[in-house]
Amino acid sequence: MKKTLYIVGVLLLSSFISAQTIKITTIQPLAEWDFISVLDYNQNFGPGSPLLFSYRIDPGDTMARDIGFKISLTTSAREFESAASGYPTLLEYSFSLDLEAPLTIDNTKFDIDSDNNTLIDELGNVVRVKNARYTGITESSMRDLLSDFASSGGNLPEGTYSFQFLITAPSGFELNTDDFESITVLTSRVPAGITLGSPRDEETVSGANPFFEWTSFGCDDYYIRIAEYNPLLHSSPDDAINSESSLPYPDNHDFYPLGNATSLLYEGIGRPLEVGKTYVWQIKKKCISNRDDKWEQSQVQSFNILETNSRTETPCQQQLRNVLGDNQYNVLFGVNGPLEGYGECAEISLDGNGISATDFESLLVQLINGVYEIESVTTQ
Repeated sequence: MKKTLYIVGVLLLSSFISAQTIKITTIQPLAEWDFISVLDYNQNFGPGSPLLFSYRIDPGDTMARDIGFKISLTTSAREFESAASGYPTLLEYSFSLDLEAPLTIDNTKFDIDSDNNTLIDELGNVVRVKNARYTGITESSMRDLLSDFASSGGNLPEGTYSFQFLITAPSGFELNTDDFESITVLTSRVPAGITLGSPRDEETVSGANPFFEWTSFGCDDYYIRIAEYNPLLHSSPDDAINSESSLPYPDNHDFYPLGNATSLLYEGIGRPLEVGKTYVWQIKKKCISNRDDKWEQSQVQSFNILETNSRTETPCQQQLRNVLGDNQYNVLFGVNGPLEGYGECAEISLDGNGISATDFESLLVQLINGVYEIESVTTQ
C-alpha cells in the first residue's frame, strides 16, 4: 500500500514539474473611459482603427499548439437591441494559435471579417490564425450603426459595456495570469452639465469657511476656482474668476483638483477668505475619452461673506446698502473699503430745499439708472 501511494505521488509530482507555462501579460488594457468615441473606428475595430487593447502571450521554450482565444464585447445599451436581435453580444471572435515564441495580440493586428489573418511573433515567425469564428452584429449593421453614431456626436450610446479577453491553455500547459486582466467593464455616459448648489448665486454666507456643493452626472474628476470679486476692478463675475485666485493659491492660472468629490469645506486650503468681501466660484470637470478628453464648466456664481462682528448699521447705511446692493456696498463701506466707518448722512438739500430720506433713496436710484446727472455738489 505504501509503495502504491509512493508511485502515485511521484507521478503527480512529475506531472506538475513537466507542465509548461504560458504567461499572458496585459500591455494595454481597455481603458476606463467616461464616454467612447467611434469616429476613428471602422466596422470591425481592426486594422486602421486606434488601439483598444494589447496582450503579450509567451509560451516559454516549448511549442504550444492550439492555444484558444475568445474576444467578446457585450452591452446593455438599448440602441443595439434591434441590430443584435435582442442579444447583448455585439462582438464575439474566437480563434486558436500555435506559438513557439512570444506574440503580441491587439485589435489592430487582425480583421475579424477575414479568413486569412496572420500575425508575426517576436522572432519573426508567421503565425496563422486558425479556427476563426465570428458571431455578433453583422458587418453591414455595425457599419450603419457607427455611421448613425458619428452623425449624432460620434459617441457610443449610454450604457454598460463589458469587454472580455479569454485564453485557454492546451493540454500539458497551464496559464500564468499574474499580470493579466481578463474583463473590463465600462459605463459610458454622455457628459452632462454642472449645477452649482451652495452657496447660491449672490447669497450672503456667515463665516469665512463656506461650504461648496454641486451636482453633475457622468465623469467624476472635478476642479474648482475661487477668486475675489470687486466691482470697482472687475466688469463682471466672469471677469473676476480670471483674476488672481484665492484657490488655487498661489494662483497658477488653473483650477484646484478635487478628484471625485462633489463638495468642499473651505478650511485649511487656499488663501483665507475675508469677511465683508464678495467672491466668485466655478467648477469644471474632466471627461476621459478614447479620442479627446472633454471639459465641462459650470456658470460663475458670486457670494458675499457677512461681517459677523460688524456694528449695527445706521439708517443711512441701510439706505445706501439697499440702493447699492450688498456687493458694491461692501466694497465701498466694508473692511478696508475707501468709505469704511462712514455712518451718518448729513442733511441733504436739492435746489435749496431739504429732502427726506425716502426722497434721497429715490434720487440715488434714479442717478444710478442715469435718469439724472450731477452737475455740482456742495458740502459744508
